Amino acid sequence: MADRRAASGARLNRNVSREIGDIATMTGELGSVVVRPFASADQVEAKELILSGLEEHWGQRDRSKNPDLENIGRSYATAVFLVACDRERIVGTGALVPKSHGVAEIVRMSVVGDRRRRVWDG
Repeated sequence: MADRRAASGARLNRNVSREIGDIATMTGELGSVVVRPFASADQVEAKELILSGLEEHWGQRDRSKNPDLENIGRSYATAVFLVACDRERIVGTGALVPKSHGVAEIVRMSVVGDRRRRVWDG
C-alpha cells in the first residue's frame, strides 16, 4: 500500500511540476532584470546569495541547516527553481515546490540586499 502511495505521489509531483514549469520557465523581463530557470552554472552564486541573506537575517551562517543548497539542481529536480538576473549578476532566487494538484509552495525566495524594497517600473 505504501509503495502504491509513493508511486502515486511521485506521479502527482511530476505533473504539478510540469504545470508550474509551463508557466514559470518562460523568461520574463522586469526592466533590466530577467527571470529564468536555474542552470547548473548558477550553483555557486545562487547558493551564496541565499546563505548571505540568511546570515544577514539571523546573524550567522549555518551550512548544516541548508543541505539542499549543496546541489540546487538535484534538490529541486521536481520543482521549478528560478533566478532573477540583472545582466550577468544573480539578484534573486525562488522555487516553486509542488505540494498537490495545482498547489505549490514558494521556498528559497531571496533578493540581494541592494535590490530589496524597490519599485519595478518596467
